[in-house]
Amino acid sequence: MEVEPRRDAPNAGERIPRSSDRDVVRLLVNRKDAARMMGVSVDMIEVWIREGVLEPVRVTPKSVRRFRVRDLEALAGLREAGVR
Repeated sequence: MEVEPRRDAPNAGERIPRSSDRDVVRLLVNRKDAARMMGVSVDMIEVWIREGVLEPVRVTPKSVRRFRVRDLEALAGLREAGVR
């Protein structure tokens, strides 16, 4: 099942998973887990969001944010290559 996103939301039109959609939910992590995966602080995750380096997915109307594992993996690859 899917939740229909608000049309004025930052990720309007993007599929937003429910917790019952286990396969998709495993592809999203919270900011603490994102920081752990990247080997940085939660504050650095917030800096990357502000700078546009990392884009969160809003998963609830109250702006609960999660991060795509594939985006974190891509960012990790760029950091290893010395790009960021």
